[in-house]
Amino acid sequence: MELTYKITVQKDPHTHLGLKITRDREKKSLTASQPQYIADMSTRFQVSTTGPFPSTPMSETYVTNMPQHAHLAQLPDDCQTLYMQKVGCLIHLATQSRPDLMFSVTQLSRRNKKATRRDMYAVDRTLRYVAGTPTAGQTYCTYGLPPELYATVDVSYNCHADSKSHTGVSLHYGRFSTSFISMSKKQSIIADSSTAAEFIGAHTGAQVIMWARNFLEELGFRQEGATCMYQDNMSTIRLIGHKGNTGRMKHIALRYDFVREQVRLGTIRIEHLHTTKMTADTLTKPLGMPLFAQHALRLLNTSPPDPADLETYQHSLCSTTRSAKRLTFIHLSKIFLPLRTAKLLRRRVSWSF
Repeated sequence: MELTYKITVQKDPHTHLGLKITRDREKKSLTASQPQYIADMSTRFQVSTTGPFPSTPMSETYVTNMPQHAHLAQLPDDCQTLYMQKVGCLIHLATQSRPDLMFSVTQLSRRNKKATRRDMYAVDRTLRYVAGTPTAGQTYCTYGLPPELYATVDVSYNCHADSKSHTGVSLHYGRFSTSFISMSKKQSIIADSSTAAEFIGAHTGAQVIMWARNFLEELGFRQEGATCMYQDNMSTIRLIGHKGNTGRMKHIALRYDFVREQVRLGTIRIEHLHTTKMTADTLTKPLGMPLFAQHALRLLNTSPPDPADLETYQHSLCSTTRSAKRLTFIHLSKIFLPLRTAKLLRRRVSWSF
């Protein structure tokens, strides 16, 4: 390439395409932030940088109260253009270094063609929140723990005006490290129960996990064991481990059984994680304080894990060890045990996930 293009090599870059890169060689961490972009955006849209600043990017009632404000008139064309410019700048920020804005940005962008005064107030609130956190960014650090790929998946059931649910997925490489893929997406079909909605969300999470596993393998980091997907709905966990179609779930499209297949193949394993520890929860709904701050802390990895996080991690390790022993026993049962006994054991293990 040097024969055709002029190439500049920086061994220790501090900026890259607007990203400020901060390294800590001793702690083996890297932080990517965009303080200059935030400053330019605040100047462009005349956002005060002196405060007071909101503690969350979006009000908790913005989505739920939207039908009550359907009578509001749309903004004039010039204000509509300004609204779209503000949302466009926030989209770039959210996708580059601020996944804590992901849900707010997805909701604001849905109003691009029919924004009202209420929507303009909402996008201005998000801009003020960003102006109050200019140095925040994503920190990639495992704190000495072995790197591993895992995902948290959560769904907000029946949260939209058309009764559809919302899926949130955060994918991490390295325990307690920031998410390198964050997804906040409205589901395309109406789920008639929270279990069905979580099952559809798990399908989305499985797709992201499989892409990441293939990508890491191409880079030379082959994932030997199963990738953990954290869920907070026990009914969904049991449903994924169930082999057949239960009476209440026969109507769900077969394509959503992809996650079941990956669990049976040992590529993905499902673990339960309490809602208070579910990082993806902030990608499904506008949260209030202090819950938003708790999830945003782990989504961005702005500080080391606390003792409660380490306890959850140790519990996950114990659960993984038990699952591995069960799978080994099932593998041996195929060889040494009668067929009926092996089938019964496999059925028991499938429910244990």
